[in-house]
Amino acid sequence: MEKMVNKRLFWLLERRNLLNPFQSGGRKRRSTLDNLAYLENEIALGFAQNESTLALLLDIQKAYDLTWRHKIISSLLALGVNGLVIRYLINFLMGRRIAVKCNNLISNFKGLENGLVQGSSLSTLLFAVFMNDIFHVINLPTRGLLFVDDLLLTIRGKILEQLGSRIQSTLNEIVKWANMNGVTFSIDKSSCILFSRSRNPTLPLIMLNGNQLKFDNTAKFLGLIWDRKMSWKQHVKYTKIKALTALNALKIVSNKKWGLSRTSLSKFFSSFVLPVLDYGSPIYGSAKDHVIAKLNTEHHIGIRIVTGALRTSPVPSLYVESGIPPLVIRRQKLLLNYVTKISACPSNPVYNILFPTSLRRRLGIYEFTRTPKPLFVRFRAIEAYVQELDRCDMMEYKDLTPPWSDDSEDLPEINTDLAKMKKIDTPDHVYKSNFTALINTNYPDYTLCFTDGSKTENRTSCAFSIDGRIQSCSLNQFNSIFSAEIIALLLSLKNLLGTTHSKIAIISDSLSALKSLSNCKNTNPLVSEVIDLWRNLTSNNIKLTFIWCPSHCGIEGNEEVDRAANRDGHTQAINICSPDDLKTMVKKLAYNNWQVLWNQTDPLNKLKQIKPIISTWKTSQQSRRYDEVVLSRLRIGHTRVTHSYLFERTTPPLCSCGENLLTVKHLLDCVHHAPVRSTLSSKPSLLDEPEGVKAVLELPKAHRPLPQKYYNALRGAPPRTEIVKVGILKTLKFSKVSIS
Repeated sequence: MEKMVNKRLFWLLERRNLLNPFQSGGRKRRSTLDNLAYLENEIALGFAQNESTLALLLDIQKAYDLTWRHKIISSLLALGVNGLVIRYLINFLMGRRIAVKCNNLISNFKGLENGLVQGSSLSTLLFAVFMNDIFHVINLPTRGLLFVDDLLLTIRGKILEQLGSRIQSTLNEIVKWANMNGVTFSIDKSSCILFSRSRNPTLPLIMLNGNQLKFDNTAKFLGLIWDRKMSWKQHVKYTKIKALTALNALKIVSNKKWGLSRTSLSKFFSSFVLPVLDYGSPIYGSAKDHVIAKLNTEHHIGIRIVTGALRTSPVPSLYVESGIPPLVIRRQKLLLNYVTKISACPSNPVYNILFPTSLRRRLGIYEFTRTPKPLFVRFRAIEAYVQELDRCDMMEYKDLTPPWSDDSEDLPEINTDLAKMKKIDTPDHVYKSNFTALINTNYPDYTLCFTDGSKTENRTSCAFSIDGRIQSCSLNQFNSIFSAEIIALLLSLKNLLGTTHSKIAIISDSLSALKSLSNCKNTNPLVSEVIDLWRNLTSNNIKLTFIWCPSHCGIEGNEEVDRAANRDGHTQAINICSPDDLKTMVKKLAYNNWQVLWNQTDPLNKLKQIKPIISTWKTSQQSRRYDEVVLSRLRIGHTRVTHSYLFERTTPPLCSCGENLLTVKHLLDCVHHAPVRSTLSSKPSLLDEPEGVKAVLELPKAHRPLPQKYYNALRGAPPRTEIVKVGILKTLKFSKVSIS
């Protein structure tokens, strides 16, 4: 019940724009990055214009526990929320009691006069409503940024005395608001920080409830540690420590004999280590190269643990063998994905920062400065992305369908009767006859409109027909086939606006596109636009239905639009795209940039000689962890046999044939070892060939037979899961980690 009320109430508040745009906590398509990006832009703009930025971080004491319930109800009533919802929320908030349980004994219950329910899905929304009108007392040039209970005030200017007096005036108004609403700010946890290029600036005096607030050289805001020069040195140091802590857990389960599989370790690394390195990277990515490069060490350690590679392994080979891209590529991808999301959210305050009206003037501010470049400047430097972004017509996110909508009333009617027959078991003539019968029986007086989308390696297009008149359009190359089908529906509906037909049947061969129209949870902007056009047409007493038909079954209208979509020379170009389409392009761009880095690697790189194109090799996953480690080291070309001299500081070893250096490639080709290779089932190979890889893994047994006791133990060996469990317990015991 709480989740349902929360979802519906949030939709109502967002639809009516009742929540302040500078409040980001708990809102759809909003995140901590929004407030962080806004603050970063203010600081960078101040540095570029020789201004100082004063930031004040306020900490609310026991935010949830001391929230005034009456204020929540009165705020909701002021926002126009009333009726049964208010009654439900009053019953939800009032009459709460708590008790303490100790040794199976429960104390007497005590009633709670204030506070929100910890852990409830409704609490975040109710607290956002409670804090919403604090922005009424924050006036420009002071700007307030709020994420749940993290409030930051910022002001930018050249004269520090004026900055101090203005932010003090705003702070006094906030204190008055807090006293009226039962909010208390912690003096010890609240602080100030001055971002300035001056070495010894005169710090203004800031008072909170008669107490002077301290000025710090660093401040933690929403998980990032900010320093006075925005150099990010302290944050990188903090991130390294967090990443190393997560890596310690990864080491415990990565033993090369009984450890987890490579797939499991990779998921572990992606779930616990990479998020630490990735969080806030679009913001702290402005750090200098030598500062941010310090994080590469933890990244490389994690990849070596996953693959089992030696420390001597070349870094580019680690990336390609593991399939995990360099951090510089990951940061670029995360940056562009964030920009893509913001491009479809014009109501977000960061939108005006990333897409200003005076673009040239804004870029000119940073052109000849050596100050940190904000997110706005850094993403504009990626020309391949900017060209596509400027060329496409990005569809905005619109949550037009209320969460309480019923499929039969608020969403289009979708006829998928023909989909009940399996395509593989149904002849074309049966589909064709059933389609004709369906139209003649259920839609005899309907105007038929056929739509279709097409995508090849070099072209993306769509076509539609109304009353036999066919129109075709070329689309952006990065549009998916799903988007092409939806755009075809969208264009056909736009052409039907103002039509004289009263009954229309739109026929498509894309089942996924049609099903998305009947899914009220679908957030694709293209789908939302189609549903919005459908509502406009049906509001004019036009009966509109959607029908699925199979493709390439001889249905005349479908075949015509299919040929029109696949031919060259379209008369019209449509640049509509959704954020998901652009994110696909970002993914491809990141891969291409990674491939460029791999191409620039030393041609003598051992892995590059067998794997010039970055791709995922299925043979990297083996049934035994030991085999995965062996195969990874062989492919990279760095093993203990061939490269232990680097640890011992001796000369490189020679092959037993006495003619060449001992390398992995030479061992597989050396004539001296031909008798051993002849005993194998197939020719050994390090390429992505199952039989060749199997032969490579058989080489150690063929060259040096194992003791008989090993095989005896192997016959009675426990299952892999038990081996992993025992190994983990041994490692934990050795590491002095308590086990319960």
